[in-house]
Amino acid sequence: MVRHGAGLNATKFSMEETMTKREFDPRRTIVLSDGKSLGENTLRMFAQASIDVSRTHLRDDVAALRGCPGFSMAVFGRADQVAWLVAQGYMAAGITGHDQVIEGCADVHTVVALPFNRATTGSELSCVIFTREDNKMATLRGMRMFKRTSVVTEYPREVAAYLQQHDIWADVIPCTGKAEMLVRIGIAEYGATITETGTSIRVNGLKIVRTPEVFRSTTLLVANKEMYAEPEVREYIDFLGRLLKGVLEARGKLLLAVNAPRDRADAISQYLVMRGATLSGPGIKDIHGRPELCAIDSVVPIDDLNEIQIELTRLGATGFIPLVPKTII
Repeated sequence: MVRHGAGLNATKFSMEETMTKREFDPRRTIVLSDGKSLGENTLRMFAQASIDVSRTHLRDDVAALRGCPGFSMAVFGRADQVAWLVAQGYMAAGITGHDQVIEGCADVHTVVALPFNRATTGSELSCVIFTREDNKMATLRGMRMFKRTSVVTEYPREVAAYLQQHDIWADVIPCTGKAEMLVRIGIAEYGATITETGTSIRVNGLKIVRTPEVFRSTTLLVANKEMYAEPEVREYIDFLGRLLKGVLEARGKLLLAVNAPRDRADAISQYLVMRGATLSGPGIKDIHGRPELCAIDSVVPIDDLNEIQIELTRLGATGFIPLVPKTII
């Protein structure tokens, strides 16, 4: 990510020249993070939302979008470039991590949090400090005992502010990744990184320092503030946010349709609500030509499906049809 004047101007000229050649319309373009940690899950989420991202090659950094109202093109960049590109107005919106937004001080509007990660859904990531297993100074108090120590991290600005807040004197060494390896081989005494499960820290013979987390992060849909102020652009960006949020809401759930005797409909509906199900549409619906029956549709947790079906059978329900929803808006 370019930070200095000359480089920034060169990048801006290159981007504008590219936009002219490829006929970019910033208001109809979204930038996505590339790579395994975020990019693959983003594309999977778009596919589940019936949005086609058409790349000519896996390394093609520009793709056509279909099925995404208001947007016709996607650009792929590094996670630390996404918020900057959006803030500068090269693209109307982008998907990246909160960690990249705050570390880059990107002045963007956060549209919606999309808590999906590599291994989990519905959780945030933590930026933690870690050190080698044999380091006995594995607390904030222990770190303060050093007259000066060293911390390697991809988030030098946030980590430096954190250490200063806790009165720890340290040289903060920026890196572009693999902080675990750099601590393991002795480049620095400590490291700070985003972790989801802590696996990489453990398998490298490291441990998390017993300190409050540096910050928490999740995936965000962000928008350029000036473009987002335009009603038409805002409508399309907000809809994309609701659509993607709906994909996450649909994970682990089923749409369960059942037929119910009319005199048992209220009892069946009440049971579903008690089990945390959400009744869809108007709830109880007439079945044409069958006045003694009505239809009830509900969204239920997939793990509870069989237990719910047993109880609904006891209550007189029949004709169970479980369907997998792509999105729930």
